[in-house]
Amino acid sequence: MVGLWWTGRHSIVRAQRFGFQHAFANARIRLHKVNQRYLGDDAAVVLAQWQITGQVDPEFVPVDPRRGLISVTLVKLGDGTWLGVSCQNTDIAPAADTYVSREGTLTATSYIKGPSPAEVAAAEWVESD
Repeated sequence: MVGLWWTGRHSIVRAQRFGFQHAFANARIRLHKVNQRYLGDDAAVVLAQWQITGQVDPEFVPVDPRRGLISVTLVKLGDGTWLGVSCQNTDIAPAADTYVSREGTLTATSYIKGPSPAEVAAAEWVESD
């Protein structure tokens, strides 16, 4: 995710259709942890950790798996179905807690000392209750 802001059904459908026909045509996404918080009887926020495999680059060469977080805001319609009204999807930058910008380039960095990016990238997901 690179900060694109899609507004309106047409731009959202167009962007998603393109992605699933190209970069993610054979990709698989796995949710690792899902939490929901109800905001009354007819609204909720759902948060999930995800991992995607099978993505390809613009030349259709396979790339490494990615991990991220997604937040979806839902409203309950009169017929009982839920409609997504907002979504934020963010990649997890391994071993980082922020980005720094230099000369127009963002670099994931951390002010907290811990495992190296290579150690974090090699780590397996740990399921929690």
